[in-house]
Amino acid sequence: MQPSTIFAILSVLAPFAAAHCCHVINENNECRDGSWGTPCCGQGGCNIFCCNCDGGCRSDNRKLASRATIDGAADADAFSVADVDGTGNLTLAQYTQYMGATEDDEIYVNWFKQHDKNGDGVVTPDEVRLN
Repeated sequence: MQPSTIFAILSVLAPFAAAHCCHVINENNECRDGSWGTPCCGQGGCNIFCCNCDGGCRSDNRKLASRATIDGAADADAFSVADVDGTGNLTLAQYTQYMGATEDDEIYVNWFKQHDKNGDGVVTPDEVRLN
């Protein structure tokens, strides 16, 4: 692999190296504190990617949770990685692929629909957060 190719890959992935996302830890949608993910495991509101959650992640380690918003991924950075065709619109297929879910996973489909505020079938950068 060429050094320029490696550099390009690392520059795309670098913003996520310190990213703190609040995903479920198993197929039962369980969070680290034993609660159920909805689908995210954030203390407060999260972006559509379950990252950059207000108050950090629900966990037994409250110090780590309080730092999560400082180390959180920027909404725009996660959106640009998930938007693989660069259209500025995130489809359900792109979203579920990014999240590692299937397009018929009811939890992620409902989460996507909540963020698709105007009901046009895509999520735009201004729809990434619910609040």
